[in-house]
Amino acid sequence: MQKILSGTSLDYKINENRVVSIVPKTQSKEKLQRLNGSIIDEKGTPLIGVSVLIKGTSQGTITDIDGKFYLDNVEPSSTVVFSYIGYETIEKPVNGKRELTVILKENSHLLKEVVVVGYGAQRKVNLSGAVSMVSVDEQLSGRSISSTSTALSGLVPGLMVQQSSGMAGKDGATLRVRGLGTVNNSVPLIVVDGIPDIEIDRIDMNDIESISVLKDASSSAVYGSRAANGVILITTKKGKSGRVNVNYSGNFSVGKATGFYDFLADYPRALTLHNQAATNGNSGAIYKDGTIDEWMAKGMVDPVLYPNTDWWDVIFRSPFTQNHSLSATGGNEKGTYYLSIGLLDQEGLMINNDYRRYSFRVNVDQKVGNHFKVGLNAAGQWSDQVYPLDEGLLSYGNASTWEMVRTVAGILPQHPVTGEYGGAMAYGEDILAANLLSKYSVNNNKLERKDFNGMAFLEWQPLSFLQFRADYGLTYRNDFTKSWSMPTILQNFQTGLPGYETVTKSTGITDYTRERTKTILNLHAIYNQEIFSGHNLRFQFIYSEEYWHERSQSSSRNDRFHPNLTEIDGAGVTTQSTGGSSSKEGLRSIVTKLNYDIHDKYMLQALVRWDASSKFSKGHQWGTFPSVSAAWRFSEEGFFEPLKDVVSNAKIRMSWGKVGNNSGVDRYYQKDTYNSYPYTFGDNILVEGYAPYKLIDPNFTWESTAMTNLGLELSFFNNRLKMELDLYNKLTTSMIRPGQVSRLLSGLEAPDRNIGEMRNRGAEISLSWQDQIGDFSYGIGINYSYNKNKLLKWNERLGRGDKFLGYPYEMVYTYKAVGIAQTWEEIANAPYQNDNLAPGDLLMEDINGDGVIDSNDKVAMPNSMRYIPTSDFSISFNADWKGFDLSMLFQGNAGRKNFWLDNFNNVNVYTSRYAFQEHHLDTWSPDNRGAKFPRLTSGSNGGFNQEQSTFWLYSCDYIRLKNIQLGYRIPSKLLKHIGVSSARIHISAENLFTITKWPGLDPEKLPKSGSEIPYPLMKNYSLGINVTL
Repeated sequence: MQKILSGTSLDYKINENRVVSIVPKTQSKEKLQRLNGSIIDEKGTPLIGVSVLIKGTSQGTITDIDGKFYLDNVEPSSTVVFSYIGYETIEKPVNGKRELTVILKENSHLLKEVVVVGYGAQRKVNLSGAVSMVSVDEQLSGRSISSTSTALSGLVPGLMVQQSSGMAGKDGATLRVRGLGTVNNSVPLIVVDGIPDIEIDRIDMNDIESISVLKDASSSAVYGSRAANGVILITTKKGKSGRVNVNYSGNFSVGKATGFYDFLADYPRALTLHNQAATNGNSGAIYKDGTIDEWMAKGMVDPVLYPNTDWWDVIFRSPFTQNHSLSATGGNEKGTYYLSIGLLDQEGLMINNDYRRYSFRVNVDQKVGNHFKVGLNAAGQWSDQVYPLDEGLLSYGNASTWEMVRTVAGILPQHPVTGEYGGAMAYGEDILAANLLSKYSVNNNKLERKDFNGMAFLEWQPLSFLQFRADYGLTYRNDFTKSWSMPTILQNFQTGLPGYETVTKSTGITDYTRERTKTILNLHAIYNQEIFSGHNLRFQFIYSEEYWHERSQSSSRNDRFHPNLTEIDGAGVTTQSTGGSSSKEGLRSIVTKLNYDIHDKYMLQALVRWDASSKFSKGHQWGTFPSVSAAWRFSEEGFFEPLKDVVSNAKIRMSWGKVGNNSGVDRYYQKDTYNSYPYTFGDNILVEGYAPYKLIDPNFTWESTAMTNLGLELSFFNNRLKMELDLYNKLTTSMIRPGQVSRLLSGLEAPDRNIGEMRNRGAEISLSWQDQIGDFSYGIGINYSYNKNKLLKWNERLGRGDKFLGYPYEMVYTYKAVGIAQTWEEIANAPYQNDNLAPGDLLMEDINGDGVIDSNDKVAMPNSMRYIPTSDFSISFNADWKGFDLSMLFQGNAGRKNFWLDNFNNVNVYTSRYAFQEHHLDTWSPDNRGAKFPRLTSGSNGGFNQEQSTFWLYSCDYIRLKNIQLGYRIPSKLLKHIGVSSARIHISAENLFTITKWPGLDPEKLPKSGSEIPYPLMKNYSLGINVTL
């Protein structure tokens, strides 16, 4: 039997009854053993906490305080994996040994880390400027954010991110680098793959490899006249040599508002408040007790005829958003490619607000022979956005601004059977009371937008140390906006008659088209060589030309023939109008840049950029923008050797430079331009003519900013603990503003002039700790930045307000409230405020002691900024254990205060048609003397109750859980059978909670015209998946 079964996987056995059974052969098991060992670094120092893991299993341990470890039940043929933060991971086969001694080498990642800078890349260890970089896949992967600008919040010290609105298609943030550096446009320059002036939120975040923020003049001066507010460089993903990798990323989220207006959905109580306000306003009660009682009695029985509407629930929803991205990458030693397509489908928080964007990207490069390389980086987007009003909930500049304010609870949004919109029904209610559902349903705006940007390049490298490159780029943008509204009937369901706001025929239609084209040409020459042992020299010369062409056209007609006709030709020609404009601009630049380093220890950079802009008049078109910086890695000096076990890297850097800003200059303001004017001759004959309309300042020149920066970089414990500190000073001179020459004197508009100076000083610090304990790795990061500005000079009359020489720009300047007057005796003893002052009104402090409260009694609060916080901070945490990962980001700011006083919470209200909120129930009355708010009034009787004062001043400081994410990487052994190389699923939440004293919608939101924009920000909950084939 043994001979018969030899050479097979079978064996036989004979039981006690002498029955022969054929069975599979049993594999002989290896004898398990105990494995001991010690782990040291290259200097022989024991390493504590090193992860020791049997490859392919979960069996492992960590080293003790002496760097020793032991493992039981180890197979002699197994392999052990040793990993430790800051050191290279290695694998060692056991080969039957019972003891191993392992030497771990320090990871050279610090020396190899490359940071993208202007017109190139540089090793971080050699940087002498202030540059921060964000790795998108590491820091932003999986987050359910539709705008890249918003995603940067809390990630970069010195970068202030403030979101104004959660409106679909318009939820991007305002970015500022190191404070408010000018009274003009203070946003940073955005450069995507070498193309300036790209809108950051039009870039699919799934396509981004890294984002570099250039903060000082040394790093940003390479962009000269557009670098005064910092530069943000976006590098998109490129192809990699090797097999084709296909990646899909999908994210699905549902959202809700971070804050809301607490509308009083109790109409009888609202009418009582109206009567209270009218009585205090000396006009007497408007609503009869019978009306109020009737509504109170029938509201629970017949909600159609006696509604109590909560309008927030009517116009807001829980929006659904989906984001998909599909990409492919691959290549060989001759060329690589990256291809992607994307879809963002976003619902807005409010009805009739949606946004959909399609995108694509093509990044390819190819070597041609041994000395040439060609490539193309191109991307395009198509998007459709629909919205009822400009700002979603309201439209600045027209009557629609007040729609939310005059929406009362006693209006039924829509009849449940007929679908008709409801109007005012209560006796005495103003017929102008609005129906928000009608307003936001029948007003229609649609924005169709197409973008393309691309850069083709040709490189020639005749010698190893010499390179020439030519770039040619094109950007194109086309916006087409269509606006129209539908017929509306607001029905009084009690009477069966139409209400006041009734439009029975189709209204007009407006089309607006705006087209922008830009071309860019860059020519580079680069010399890069080790001229002596350890001495590296790099010289770069760049010539650049950029040209802009923009044109717009509008047309409108009234009286569409049918509600469903939404084209211009579908409306009558009786009332129509057209308009249009076009403009051009050019910029020519020359850059020279020198980098010199010695043994990665001493670094020097010198740069000069010359810009010539068509915006300026002859003799002032050229601007010169130099910078110089140096760095010293003193950790590489011999005297530092005793500290190397603790301090892994230490570098100090200094920089100075001068950069420019021409954003406050119109393209033709320095040209002899003409406007058309009608002239009357003879017998009232009207003739159209042209004449100059603006004066020109012959000495008008560039606005410039001189920056000084001092930085310190330290790494401890083999780069597990890192710290980076920067101190800076920015002085902006020749700030550009319109002059104040009266048109009555010259007949012409005042010229733009260089009239101001502003200084910004600040500090930034970044701390991070990254460590690993066995299978568990974790990291903690802290970013903090502080900035304070001061207005130093203003060569024109500076009106009294929130702007004073020697003080911060746009600080709080207001009345100081004493409190709410309780008695007539307090009124009699108080300084004169107005003739209607009564108990329940706010009393102000008489600062100058003249017995009268007026604008001379306002006080400056230089430590409180109205719009931009002085401090910004974040705390991040990440952890990874056996395929599970968790990350959290807390973000906040401080040093900002604003007035919680706008149309939505005023105590001086309309006598009717006012949308009260819950806090109006706690206003002063003889029966409620301990109220939080002053008495309700109406008409012109509000006095100082409706003036900005410290009573209404609240802190906008906050800290919020910006993001929390839990993910799981599916083990590869479960995926290889279905052709998937990696897969990760995750759940995430954005803006989960906020701690703040601000009573409004959201403390982060930027105000508009001094009031909070009512479209709230969004918190969302998402599920996502990332799969690579």
